[in-house]
Amino acid sequence: MRKLLGSNDMMAYLIMMASRLLELHRVLKPTGSLYLHCDPTASHYLKSYWMQSLER
Repeated sequence: MRKLLGSNDMMAYLIMMASRLLELHRVLKPTGSLYLHCDPTASHYLKSYWMQSLER
């Protein structure tokens, strides 16, 4: 993803959110839900990251 976005504010935001999403995944119950409100530009990247973290 870094090759695609480079080093900019969006990459910094995605890195910050990645650690939070990992922690949310850790504490979320199997029957739990997550509603994520974020920048429309970042939503596709965060959804992709979230789906990958669920596969682990």
